[in-house]
Amino acid sequence: MNDKSTISDTFIIDGKKVNDKDSIANEFCKYFSSIGRKCGEAIPKSRNTADYYMKSAPNRHSIFFQPTDYIEIGRLIKSFRPKKSTGDDGISMALLKHIASECSIPITILINQSLESGIFPDSLKLAKVVPIYKAKNREMFTNYRPISLLSNVSKLLEKVVHGRLYSFIEKHKLLYGDQYGFRPKRSTIDAITKFTSDVLPALDTKQNCISVYLDLSKAFDTINHDILLRKLNHYGIRGIALNWFRSYLANRRQYVIYNGHQSDQQLVDYGVPQGSVLGPLLFILYTNDLPGSLTHSKVILFADDTTLYTYGKSLSDIFKSTNDDLAVLSDWFKANQLSVNASKTKYIVFGNNNQADHNLTIDDVPLERVHTTKFLGVHIDEKLEWNHHIDHVKKKVSSGIYAMKVVKHTLSPAHMRTLYFSLIHPYLLYGVSLWGNTYKKHLHKIEILQKKAIRVLSGAKYNDHSLPLFQQASILRLSDIYQHQIGLLMYRFTRLLLPEPMHTMYKYRQATQITRHSVDPILPKFSTALARRSFLYVGADIWLRLDVGIKNSKNAQCFKKSYCKTILSTYTNGN
Repeated sequence: MNDKSTISDTFIIDGKKVNDKDSIANEFCKYFSSIGRKCGEAIPKSRNTADYYMKSAPNRHSIFFQPTDYIEIGRLIKSFRPKKSTGDDGISMALLKHIASECSIPITILINQSLESGIFPDSLKLAKVVPIYKAKNREMFTNYRPISLLSNVSKLLEKVVHGRLYSFIEKHKLLYGDQYGFRPKRSTIDAITKFTSDVLPALDTKQNCISVYLDLSKAFDTINHDILLRKLNHYGIRGIALNWFRSYLANRRQYVIYNGHQSDQQLVDYGVPQGSVLGPLLFILYTNDLPGSLTHSKVILFADDTTLYTYGKSLSDIFKSTNDDLAVLSDWFKANQLSVNASKTKYIVFGNNNQADHNLTIDDVPLERVHTTKFLGVHIDEKLEWNHHIDHVKKKVSSGIYAMKVVKHTLSPAHMRTLYFSLIHPYLLYGVSLWGNTYKKHLHKIEILQKKAIRVLSGAKYNDHSLPLFQQASILRLSDIYQHQIGLLMYRFTRLLLPEPMHTMYKYRQATQITRHSVDPILPKFSTALARRSFLYVGADIWLRLDVGIKNSKNAQCFKKSYCKTILSTYTNGN
């Protein structure tokens, strides 16, 4: 049984089994506090410095921290969920929301003093850490991860700075275009869609493609503060703003709570703060110059998930090109004190090419070639048939149906519907624009399972016709979920709501005058069934046939509702 909520009463310290709670708490804190430094110092030295790889010109503009006011602070407090968890100060976000009108002005004064002085208060840096069990031996500290609870006032201060920093970054277009992590209006599915939109046309023209899925060890923990501050300066965070970040990173301390016992405090001098608002944004700035170091490969980034891919006619040439880039990439990671785990890094050769006389290496360690791997939550395979992901979805949906059957006589219809959208719908929805139009033999079992789920939800008999049940519950069938998501993708594309690198996925018609079809994409010409089944072809086809009134929805939310209503209306007619 893998119960994450329980923690062992005994641990192994210096080869001995120990049950003293104070000793265990202190050892936990020592382990969590030192892991970043130990991992960072164990990374081999690079032949270059981190500065060598910052090849873009320094941003000539510098950021200025505009002061906040009580209106902004009140809005930010309102935006947080009313959690009851607290940092060391004992102040929960639920409490702050309850007294927002009374506390907004003093918090505003505190934050403005911090922004003006370039000092982040030490009292807001102390983290309370709770160990959470991961897997394997419960008596080993290495099998636990830390959950850091920071001051909620600290999170408000960070939220203010985050808003100003991100606006500055976006204004000056500082971030790498294909970085999809921790950025508003970008998702894992956007990242996978961009990757697939590059690979599919290459395969359609008989090119070979290699993709490498890099595994990083303790990436957020090993960030070197000096390197990070130099990078921030490069991007235009200078003067008081840079002093603020220097203060924000310095003198951070934490303690661990273990079974009610509190450890001594330990200094944390590596990595970005766990559980912080700014940590993720600082991380993507830290890795922002990585793609610029490569010559041959394209790179998709999602936080610390790094995927590089290369395609071309000659398989031997792209193996060589990929190995060249992996050598450079290995040195980039060393220079930036980040660690690649070569033993967990995998690669796929897409298409029907089964030649095995080539290999990829990192620091002379051979990488494992796989037929399928998990890529940002989707199981991707070498033929882009998505059958491995569909098998994963089937298992999740089957488990969801079992849970629904157990409680169907207990819960109300409204609660059963909520259960469906919690246990089943997310798996049918996630990435369906990629896998939802593959071979019918792969999809058929999911369609059968969804019908079972809708019968359980509706309290119907096992052989009742399902279409009226879908219509009554206002739930789309799998094929229509696919169609709906493809339509949404096209709406976002035509309204330039997708990330900028995805703006070239489709080509537009050349119109001599403005007409209602001026923004319609051209139906691409593909030679393979694989490409014609994909969103690149189906998306253009669906959009060209879509009612102009739905196309002209004023926003994405209206589009989703209108298109869903239109699809559901066909169920009444038995289509």
